[in-house]
Amino acid sequence: VRIREVLSEQQSARQDALRSELLAAVGEIAAGIAHEIRNPLTSVKLLIQTAPRGTTGIQLQTRHAEVMLQEISRMENTIQALLDFARPPTLRRVEHDLRDTIRRAMNLVDGRAAHQGVIISADFADVPLPVDADPEQIHQVFVNLFINGIESMEWGGKLEIAAGMSDDLPDTCRVVINDSGTGIPQDRLRQIFEPFMTTKERGTGLGLAISRRIVNEHGGKIAAGNRGEGGATFTVELPLANSTTMAAAGPRDMRAVSNAQGAVAATVNT
Repeated sequence: VRIREVLSEQQSARQDALRSELLAAVGEIAAGIAHEIRNPLTSVKLLIQTAPRGTTGIQLQTRHAEVMLQEISRMENTIQALLDFARPPTLRRVEHDLRDTIRRAMNLVDGRAAHQGVIISADFADVPLPVDADPEQIHQVFVNLFINGIESMEWGGKLEIAAGMSDDLPDTCRVVINDSGTGIPQDRLRQIFEPFMTTKERGTGLGLAISRRIVNEHGGKIAAGNRGEGGATFTVELPLANSTTMAAAGPRDMRAVSNAQGAVAATVNT
């Protein structure tokens, strides 16, 4: 009887702890949403309140109207990102070459990189990297990582992308993304993949959280760290769809990835 009572007490305590964690998580998300929505709303409100009023009503200057549209767009992006995080779309797995998805993401951010003076370099394995994954969601992961790297280099720099097979994990491909930016503050390194955790002034803090969810749903892993020579590094590992097609690849195909990882000073796996 006593053992049964102790087990019941332990179960009750465990449920209380889980409820507390859930409430804490909900509180953090609510605070993040309030912060991301309230700031642009305040800007729109002030512009309307201070706008001159004529016989035909409120008269907004063109530049004020543009600011309002930007702030409204910011709120829309925050809401959409929150919906993507809370209600992830169904995976549509297709076996494809991961290198093609990475190249497509590179093409998408190439204009932004050039405008900011960032040079993008890529070193891919000579053989295909077949993955059984949703191409659009994996594409979203790399776009998020590339944009984060580019935005961390305000005055230009280098974004290095290496993709190949893992030399220490069987049937796994690995993508390493290095930038020469400001790096990740040490006090935020362990929370970098948490919702609403951001180091950017106007970031929603949901991009990396969504990226982590997508990678995890594909049976992979994502890690973040700082490089010894400065800048941040992100590593994405995904299971290969068919390891037999990789038999012809040698160690040289993974050389760029191994070299890229050698500079990592501190890493957080998720």
